[in-house]
Amino acid sequence: MKHLFLTTITAMVLVISFSSCETENDLQETDAIENNSNTEKLSATAIIDHAKNTRLTTLWMRNDHEPWNRGNAEVYAHIIGLSSNKQPIISTVRMPYANHDKEMYYPDQKMIDWGNNYAEGVVSIVFIEADDTFPGFTQPIFITTYQPNRFLNTPVAQAVRIITDDFLREGYFAFGNRTIYSPEDDIMDVFYNISRTRDYEVPGGAVGGSRNNIYVTLKRRF
Repeated sequence: MKHLFLTTITAMVLVISFSSCETENDLQETDAIENNSNTEKLSATAIIDHAKNTRLTTLWMRNDHEPWNRGNAEVYAHIIGLSSNKQPIISTVRMPYANHDKEMYYPDQKMIDWGNNYAEGVVSIVFIEADDTFPGFTQPIFITTYQPNRFLNTPVAQAVRIITDDFLREGYFAFGNRTIYSPEDDIMDVFYNISRTRDYEVPGGAVGGSRNNIYVTLKRRF
């Protein structure tokens, strides 16, 4: 993945806490992979008490976007959503175990820490292959690209989709006096509208992203 370039922007940076857990279990091949374009097949159990976090329990990549002569892939994900006051927020989750495509991984890794970080309960997950190194931040940070209260009256799912698509199109976000800028990194796949109130899996397999390149199961913890 490429290096992050930091540019000067006049604004105030706000950082809130985030914790991650990265583990690696045995790898094995699987044929139980399904696309999630048919959303009716997703298990979606309504809950009374909100989940504390959502974990990545399986991961499979069709193409890791890393040429064979450059070694292992460096995979990470941006988690994009809204804070409790509907301010755009982003964090990074690194997946150093995900070195090769066409292998099944069982990381049981925390992907989304709902709490106050993503209190509105809907996020997008953008999987990316780094050109050189992983991004230099993991804690959630407020995105300052937008005007204050830009999404105050916008439905949450619609707002998160707009923010995600802006990132995919422009390749950068401003936060404080710095910028996340990664035009040379490879977007591997995107999962829109990941909700705090459901698990993502299908009978016998994982669900695919919008680009049909990455397949995952995501499960809540309470």
